[in-house]
Amino acid sequence: MTRPWVYIGVRKEKRCWIVMSRTAPSKGTAVKASVPKLTRQRKWQIKMAGEKRCQICGKPTNHYKTYCDEHALWKRKLRRRASNSKPWRPGAKGRPPIM
Repeated sequence: MTRPWVYIGVRKEKRCWIVMSRTAPSKGTAVKASVPKLTRQRKWQIKMAGEKRCQICGKPTNHYKTYCDEHALWKRKLRRRASNSKPWRPGAKGRPPIM
């Protein structure tokens, strides 16, 4: 049994289609929302964030919110490489990075 595809519009230069169910829930019936289960890794990250510790290694954070100094620098380099940006240098635009 195939479900009909319904066109819902254009989002970010792509056409969006969704699958519509043929049977709608009747009034008075509860619709169960599908909540994804948290993984062990994500539970550990949330626990570390609550304790003000690094979400990668568990060391205490100094002035960064979720990472220790070592992993904050690593994450910054990773984001810079992903966005194809050059590192900040003195005399250039923008504020200096927090070190």
